[in-house]
Amino acid sequence: MSTIIREDELRTFVNEGVIIQNGSVDCAEGHKYDFRLGNRFLKAGFNSVQTYDELKKRDAAIVEPGEVVFVLTCERVEIPIDVSVTLFDKRKMSHEGISLLGGSSIDPGYRGYLVFGIHNIAGKVFHLKPGRKLIGATF
Repeated sequence: MSTIIREDELRTFVNEGVIIQNGSVDCAEGHKYDFRLGNRFLKAGFNSVQTYDELKKRDAAIVEPGEVVFVLTCERVEIPIDVSVTLFDKRKMSHEGISLLGGSSIDPGYRGYLVFGIHNIAGKVFHLKPGRKLIGATF
């Protein structure tokens, strides 16, 4: 029988660095955890992954209309073999004209950062801000 992990358990995961590493207890709410935008980005026109500070110096810490920028989450995960994770878009991101490209789940046994494409389908720039809530998850 499967169960959904609740807020108190999610907060324990964050505090103990179990399953969710470099997390924030503020991102655990109800039965979901919100993964945050990290500090590393892959943009067209740059030959390597750039940090937020590197992009900011070049006035490039944005996603132009129509552009896709690949991002890593702040959090790293170590998903046990008996846990699955379902991901869902944050409504606020879609209201800002951002479509996330990536999977809708994290497989049991996965270890690492989460990678997403941020596709700006709006007519205005989207500012990249590390720590901003990016995508929700239930465990």
